[in-house]
Amino acid sequence: MDKQLAQRLGYKRVLNIGTDIALRTPDSEMPVIADSMDTMNNRNVIGVVAWSSMSAAQLAKVADKNKLLIFNLNNLISKQRPQISAEMARSGRLLREAERMGVEIEAASFAESKEQILSSRQIIAWLMLLGLSESRAKLALTRLGDRV
Repeated sequence: MDKQLAQRLGYKRVLNIGTDIALRTPDSEMPVIADSMDTMNNRNVIGVVAWSSMSAAQLAKVADKNKLLIFNLNNLISKQRPQISAEMARSGRLLREAERMGVEIEAASFAESKEQILSSRQIIAWLMLLGLSESRAKLALTRLGDRV
């Protein structure tokens, strides 16, 4: 991704899966975002993708291992109209529970193309809709970049 587009969207830089960070590949040499709790002990895993049915025990494990809980907002936005309300409610409950438990929260836009990338303002707005304060939402945009 070019720097000009990243700046226009409100970012210092945009991390690319496969170039800057790996997804679901725990044996990678680069930092990894896991999609299950099975690989949380791997040293390269920096976070796990959140799913709405995560239990309190799973959230506690994420917090204990000092990993990020990464919300894929494109996945939420891409839901059909009847599903989006229910998914927003579940995601909001998970987000608030994770914050209460001291889990470090990160928001990401796992976009498949440049056109699907959410701007920093869009991500902040979605996180606020899910129940985070504006300052917490802004913080949730920086944690991943700090670890890569």
